[in-house]
Amino acid sequence: MRYHITILLGAFLLFQVQPQLARVILPWFGGGPAVWSACLLFFQTQLLAGYAYAHYLHCRLAPWSQAVVHIALLVTSLLFLPVAPGAQWKPTGTESPTLHILLLLFATVGLPYMLLAATGPLLQGWFTREHRGRSPYRLYSLSNVGSLAALLSFPFLFEPNLTISVQANVWSVAYVVFLGSCVWCAWSFARTTARTDAGSVPGRRTRPIRDVGSHGAAPAAVPGLAAFATAPGFTAGLDLTVAASVRAEIAGLFGAVPPSGPTTRREPARCADARVGSEATVGHRQLRRWVALAALPSVMLLAVTNVICVDIAVTPFFWVMPLAIYLLTFVLTFDSDRWYRPVAMGVALTTLAVMLLFCAEASWFVGSVVLQVVALCATLFLCGMVCHGELVRQKPAPERLTAFYLAVALGGAVGGVIVAVIAPVCFDTFLELDIGLGLCAVVGLFTAARSSVDPEKMTRLLGRRVLPFAFGVAFAGAIVIRASQNFDCIERSRNFFGRAMVQEVVGREYQGGQDVVQVTRRLRHGSTLHGEQIRGGRVAAGMGHTYFGEESGVAYALRNHPAAGQRPLHVGIIGLGTGTLAYYAHERDHYTFYEIDPVIVRISEQYFTYLADARLRGAFTSVKLGDARVQMDRELATGRRHGFDVLIVDAFSSDSIPVHLLTREANRIYWRQLAPDGILLTHLSNRFLDLLPVARGLATDAHKQLRVVTVQSKETNTKIGSAWAIMTDNREFLAGARMQLAAREDSLEPHRELLWTDDFSSLWHVMR
Repeated sequence: MRYHITILLGAFLLFQVQPQLARVILPWFGGGPAVWSACLLFFQTQLLAGYAYAHYLHCRLAPWSQAVVHIALLVTSLLFLPVAPGAQWKPTGTESPTLHILLLLFATVGLPYMLLAATGPLLQGWFTREHRGRSPYRLYSLSNVGSLAALLSFPFLFEPNLTISVQANVWSVAYVVFLGSCVWCAWSFARTTARTDAGSVPGRRTRPIRDVGSHGAAPAAVPGLAAFATAPGFTAGLDLTVAASVRAEIAGLFGAVPPSGPTTRREPARCADARVGSEATVGHRQLRRWVALAALPSVMLLAVTNVICVDIAVTPFFWVMPLAIYLLTFVLTFDSDRWYRPVAMGVALTTLAVMLLFCAEASWFVGSVVLQVVALCATLFLCGMVCHGELVRQKPAPERLTAFYLAVALGGAVGGVIVAVIAPVCFDTFLELDIGLGLCAVVGLFTAARSSVDPEKMTRLLGRRVLPFAFGVAFAGAIVIRASQNFDCIERSRNFFGRAMVQEVVGREYQGGQDVVQVTRRLRHGSTLHGEQIRGGRVAAGMGHTYFGEESGVAYALRNHPAAGQRPLHVGIIGLGTGTLAYYAHERDHYTFYEIDPVIVRISEQYFTYLADARLRGAFTSVKLGDARVQMDRELATGRRHGFDVLIVDAFSSDSIPVHLLTREANRIYWRQLAPDGILLTHLSNRFLDLLPVARGLATDAHKQLRVVTVQSKETNTKIGSAWAIMTDNREFLAGARMQLAAREDSLEPHRELLWTDDFSSLWHVMR
C-alpha cells in the first residue's frame, strides 16, 4: 500500500505544479499559447531526466545505495520550496522567451520535479524486487490516474478557490508529505532486499542458491522438468509479462531455452508480448519503435493545445483538457487490453485525421468553436489510444521496465522539442499539426491492417517497405495542402508569439470610364484579421479600416475627447497590428504603442504606411517592445507616469483573449497611467466569447462609467463589425450624443457583471 500511496501522491504533485507555475508566468510573456508549449517542453525534458535517473539507480546501484542517494536528493530538494518564481525573473522584452522560461522553471522547481518524475519508474523497480512475481504495470496506470486527478482538479477546485501564493504553500506542504512517504518506501525496499539477499533470517549468512544448470552434467530429469516448467500451461492465468518473466527465470535456472515459437494459435498477440518480455536485452530497433510511438501523441498534444488556445483563450482549462485526454489514453491502455481495439480505432483515427487535414480551413469548421475543439480532441484521443496501445502490446518484462519508461519519456521529450523549438524555426505556420494529422492517418491505417491479418507478415511487408514511403507521402502532402490554402500570401512568419501572415488581394473596379486597380493588404494573426489597408479605387489609402473605422467607438473617443484640438493628445495603445489607429493622429499628438511581438513591428513598418503617414503629418509615434502590463508596471516603479488622455486595449493573439490584460490588477495599472480625465477603451469583438460582463465588472471596480459602442458590418469603411467598451468619468465626454445613445443601447441587455483577477478568470461564464 505504501507504494500505491507514494506513486499516487507523486503523480498528483507532478501534474498539479505544471498549470500552477504556467499560470504565474503567463502574464510575463504576453499570455500567448507558446508559454504553455515552453512549459510543457521543460516538464517533458525533466520527465526524461527523472526517468534516466531512475534507470541509472535501478541498473547500477545496490539497494542500500539507491535508498541513500534518493533520500539525500529528496532532502536537498526542500531548498526549492516554496515553488514560486520571484519577480527578478520577469522578462525585460529582449530575451529569448523559450530559453528564459526554461531557465526560470529550472531554478524554481528543477530538482523537485525531476525527483517526482523519477518516482513512478523507480518505485515500480523497487516494487518488482520487493514483491517478486507481481506485475508493476498497474502502478503505472495508477500514476496516470493521479496525474489525471491533478489536471482535472486544478481548473475546477484549486484555481477558483485558492490564490496563487496559497496554491504554492499547499503544494509545498504536500511535497513534504510525499518526501516522508518516499523515504518510507526507500527504507523498506533496502531492508527487504538486503534480507532477501542474505537469507530469510536477518544477520545469518546462508549458502548461495546452487545453479543446477551451471554444472557439467545435469541429472537426467532436469531437461524434462525444464520443458514442463517453461511450457505455457505452467504459467496459465498469470499476467502476461509476469508469465514471460517466470518462464525466463526458470529457463535460466535449469539451463534451458524457453520456447521460441508461438505457444498458442488462438492468441498470437500474447505470444508476441511473451517473446518481447523474455528478451535478455532490448534491441535498438525496439527502442526506436518505442520512442516513435511515444513521440507522435506528444506532437499532437502540443499542436492541438496551440490551435485551441490561439483561437479561443490561453487559460489553464484549455491547457489541462488536451493533457488530461493524453493521460487518459495512458490510463486506459496500461490498465487492460480490453480498452484498446486496434482495427476499430485505427480506422477511426485514419478517417478523422484525413477529414481534418482537408477540411481544416472550411468556413463551417472554423466558425464553430465547439466543432473544432471536439474534432481536435477526438483525434488526440484516438492517436493516444493507438500509439500507447501499441506501446503496451510491446512492453518488456518488469526487469526492463526502467528502459521502457526511459524510451517513452524520450519520445515525449522529442515531441515537445519538435513543436516548441524546431517547428517555430522551420515552419511559418502551424504545419506540425498538419504533418501530425498525416502521420496519424498512416499509423492508424498500418495498425488496422496489421491487426486484421497475420501480424508477422504485415509487419515485414508494411514496416520495412511501405511505412517509410507512407510517412514521406504524408509529410509532403501536409505541406502541399497547407501551401495551397495561402495562395495570396506575400509574407508569413512565425515565432514564440504566434503566426502572422500578410495577404495581398488585387482587384479592379470601373471608375470614370476606366479600370482602376485596387490593392488590399491584410494582416492575419492566426485565423483572425488584425487590420488592412486599401490603395486605389474610391477608398483613401490612409483611412481606418476593419474594427477601427470612422463609426467605431475608438474613432469616436479619439476625435471627441474634450482636449482634442486644444492640445496634443497623449494616446497609449496596447497592441500594434497594422498601426491603423495612427490614422487618427494629428500634428504634435503622441501615440505610444505597446507590442510584444517584434515580427508585428517589422510588418507594420514594411507593408503598411499608417505609422509613416502619421509621422509625415507631424505626429510623434513610438513602439515599446514587450508585454504592455509588465512595461507599464515597470515604468510606474521607476516614477514614469505617462498621463494618457486615451488608453486603448486591443492586444489579441489571433482571436485569443489575453486574460491577464483584462484583470482587476491590470485595470488599476491602466488608471494610474491615465490622466484624471482620461478614457479607457477595451476591444470586445470576439467570435467565441462575450466580454461585456468582464468590462462591466472592471468599470464597477474602478468606479467609472461604462458605455458600449457597437457597429454592425455594413457598406462603410468599417468593413467588420466591432464592439468597444468605453470607461471614463469625464462628464464632458459622456454628455455627447453618441455616448448617450450608447448608454440606452447598453441598458437593453441583461445586466451581468464578472470581475476577473490574477487569481481567478473563468471562461465558462462568457462563452457564447
